[in-house]
Amino acid sequence: MDIIKYYILFFFLSILPIICFSQTIRINEAVSSNSNFIDEDGDSPDWFELYNYGNQSVSLKNWTISDKDDIPDKWTFPDISINPDEYLLIWASGKDRGNSNIFRTLINWGDEFKYIIPDSQTPNNWRDPNFDDSDWQTGKSGFGYGDGDDETIIPNGTLSLFLRKTFNLNDVNDIESLILDVDYDDAFVAYINGIEVGRKNIGGNPPFYNSVPYTDHESAIYQNGKPDRITITNFDGIINSGDNIFALQAHNVSNTSSDFTIIPFLSISLKDNNSDIGILPPEILGLNNDNLHTNFKISSEGENLSLYDNNGNKISELNVIGVPTDVSLGISQNNNIVHFTTPTPGFENSLNFYQGSNLTNITFSHEGGSFTGELNLSFSGTSGNEVIRYTLDASEPNENSIIYSGPININKTTIVRARVFESGYIPSYTQSRAFIYNVNHTLPIVSLITDPHNLFDNEDGIYVFGDSYDQNYPHFGANFWEDWERPIHFSLYENNSNYETSFNGGVKIFGGWSRGQAQRSFSFFARSKYGSSEINYKLFPQLDYSEFQSFILRNSGQDWLRTSVKDAALTSLLKGTGLDYQSYRPVVTYINGEYWGIYNLREKVNEHFIASKHNLDPDDIDLLTNNSELVHGSSDGYEELINFVSSNDLSIEENYNYVKDRIDVDNYIIYQVSQIYFNNHDWPGNNIKYWKHKEGKWKWIIYDTDFGFGSFPSWLGYNYNTLNFALTANGPNWPNPPWSTLLFRKMVENLEFRNMFINRYADELNSRFLPHRFSNHIDSLINNIKIEIPSHFNRWNSYVQNWNYQDYVNDMKNFSNNRPQFSRNHILSSFNLPNIQNLLLDIENLEMGSVQLNNNLLINENNWSGKYFESVPIKILAIAKSGYSFSHWSDESLFIYEDLDLNNPELIIDLKHHSKFKAHFKLAPLSIENSTFINNVYPNPTHNKIKVNIKSGINIKDVYLVDLNGKKFKPKALNRHKDILELNVSNLSIGIYLLELVTDKEINKLKVIIERK
Repeated sequence: MDIIKYYILFFFLSILPIICFSQTIRINEAVSSNSNFIDEDGDSPDWFELYNYGNQSVSLKNWTISDKDDIPDKWTFPDISINPDEYLLIWASGKDRGNSNIFRTLINWGDEFKYIIPDSQTPNNWRDPNFDDSDWQTGKSGFGYGDGDDETIIPNGTLSLFLRKTFNLNDVNDIESLILDVDYDDAFVAYINGIEVGRKNIGGNPPFYNSVPYTDHESAIYQNGKPDRITITNFDGIINSGDNIFALQAHNVSNTSSDFTIIPFLSISLKDNNSDIGILPPEILGLNNDNLHTNFKISSEGENLSLYDNNGNKISELNVIGVPTDVSLGISQNNNIVHFTTPTPGFENSLNFYQGSNLTNITFSHEGGSFTGELNLSFSGTSGNEVIRYTLDASEPNENSIIYSGPININKTTIVRARVFESGYIPSYTQSRAFIYNVNHTLPIVSLITDPHNLFDNEDGIYVFGDSYDQNYPHFGANFWEDWERPIHFSLYENNSNYETSFNGGVKIFGGWSRGQAQRSFSFFARSKYGSSEINYKLFPQLDYSEFQSFILRNSGQDWLRTSVKDAALTSLLKGTGLDYQSYRPVVTYINGEYWGIYNLREKVNEHFIASKHNLDPDDIDLLTNNSELVHGSSDGYEELINFVSSNDLSIEENYNYVKDRIDVDNYIIYQVSQIYFNNHDWPGNNIKYWKHKEGKWKWIIYDTDFGFGSFPSWLGYNYNTLNFALTANGPNWPNPPWSTLLFRKMVENLEFRNMFINRYADELNSRFLPHRFSNHIDSLINNIKIEIPSHFNRWNSYVQNWNYQDYVNDMKNFSNNRPQFSRNHILSSFNLPNIQNLLLDIENLEMGSVQLNNNLLINENNWSGKYFESVPIKILAIAKSGYSFSHWSDESLFIYEDLDLNNPELIIDLKHHSKFKAHFKLAPLSIENSTFINNVYPNPTHNKIKVNIKSGINIKDVYLVDLNGKKFKPKALNRHKDILELNVSNLSIGIYLLELVTDKEINKLKVIIERK
């Protein structure tokens, strides 16, 4: 047995005599890492339970509990009592709710609703209080078909259902929060008095009657699960005293779906007990009226819980240490401290228990990866009565699996999974390795190991079609459209066979319609219930952070079996723009030892993604998707912004400034420019995410650009006017419904914004989007994977015909070659501009300075040229390098611009014709800088030697010269004669330098020039 385990068991047994002091209350059970039980907010915090084993009621008023021995009064109980043989659940959530909550349910399962199954668009006011629903049908919830839990059965194939119900409130001032619980299959949007209060799995504002959910979503109640919860704490302007209307639209994934469910609940949390409102919440909601929350959480690493009475006497303690996720530590019927695999919060502890949990880590003699020949695998790390059981078929080892007794000979691709067992103890976590025989890859290898049942079982497998699904692509209703998560082991091997990192986590099928491809994408999650809540490894070497909570293996989306790099190529082209995009790394992947082809390892866009990139606290981030749909934080600020935008004229400076104070205009412009240039036709009504720090402005994230560069549909080529598409006021539906183009349409009302947008688009067409730059960029990505491409396509060759990889690459290059001219013409026509003009910029001496164009492009070349738009003024700024200063511009245009001050380094020019400007610089006047002890420097300029006259008594510790690139040089020789330093600089090239003299207290700097005859 592991030494730590012995220690833990000894410690538990040693404290048994002090569990009970003078009272009959004890800490009876605790969980330090919980994922199974949820509180009234829908969270799954830690928890513990008190039990009164005496025969008298005990008041807990002013009792305290703490996870710190030096702070016994960390959290104080309210005025409540615990009766004999009663169990009291307390959430260790950190939420600090000491007063008992009073919950009442206003809308319950089985209540009557008015409903309609629409076959056309319903009136816009259908969700408002004054809407006449007298001709709608009446039925009891739940509504649906196919799951056996439906009170009101609706026809098979129903696409949507609209519901209305009146509820009454005496006084809204009595309410602390609204709690919406909905069991649904597959999506819904809920409203109160016409205002949206929650939605799941669907876009649109509002969704049309025939809008389709993003994915399948299976209802939960019929599977003994719980409905999804949305808690509304800010309900000002939503609910009223008196009558209110609850409305909900529910949507099915397709008319061939095997089931449809909608069961809504609406409850409230009250400040005071008022039993006249509603009913007691049904048990399935878990809204107990005695929910208590401490101001601390229980560390998953282990902490000691101590309970004190109102006089400060310690009454009970429980050391919660060495407890795996979703396992509880508690007291058995014979008063031993044990582990329970079936926790029972608020109820009697289970009769089935273990002495403890095995935490032993198995050491593998080989870490897996690719190999040749054969190897003998050994296990070590166990002691005492522990045994290792293992499997070779990817299944989880159980008590019937093979017992390890000696080295395992491996001479072919083999999956090895091992686990430590000991009588009376919960088995250890499973450890897994893949040994892949006789392969040679140029990309990193990812190994995925899971019980085959989790992926490929017809009923429960997340990868397969299942029993009932739409035969047409993308096969709605298939298992892979369900939001199911399964356990998986992920390993990464660098350089073909070097084991680097692995973790046990959760996996889901990822993506939209690309789920219908044979090679499906995965999303991975680090969760404490699998072993760790974070992955600490530099999955992407180019990033400066190495902590991840989730990530993706992507099949390249709609680019599958084409270039395999499209989204990565387009988004990474925007490096340096300030736009956030997902890092990319191609890998070859094996599932349970079977080659599964190339995947793109990508970051997952969520609050952690943003926090990592900007060094922020994820709790301070608001992240939205599509039409103000909440991903994390709050949507209030953005909804206020959009309401302002929709009702105000942004050509008025004051109104525009209001918006400019709330969004990062430069970020928004380059986002719009990029999507429009890419011709992304799965946008802007989809695949949009934007975020804000609580004290910042809204910014946009670019991702999922597979529909760009003219591939889908094929007629949407390089000549398509995506600018008009993004400005269309009435799409009317996907991919550019009115809500999705509103902000951009309103922003271009403002001349300042419009000119900024046009100039930024022109800047990018003249630089980043140049065909040769894109060609080089995509070639660099393709060269990284080209050796692996044949194997990848051979793996999936039954799904592609007449395939030629280079043809798909050439399609992208062809788009890049032709798109710029059409893009410029789109700008001309969309904004009714007079003409396109050529601009040439020259710099007399590149060593002396550069030119900045439109606060964006930095020109560091002679004879630079680009194209800009007449009547859209540009700005050029001459920037002198250190040691030089601006002299003047020379106007070498076809016709001279008479109104320009060519002695000003900044020029604002409305190009009227072919124009050329040259920037001239000169040597800056020499002066001694920051000098406190230098009297004179001579000769300056110099050829080989410099003399420096310094003040008497100065101790010079070091001397060096710094060139304009910041590189330091030592003089060839240095001599001092009293107060004269003589430097031999014949080893240095001609140019301008900073001579730096270092003393104990300061550094003095001065400019020197080295010339040669």
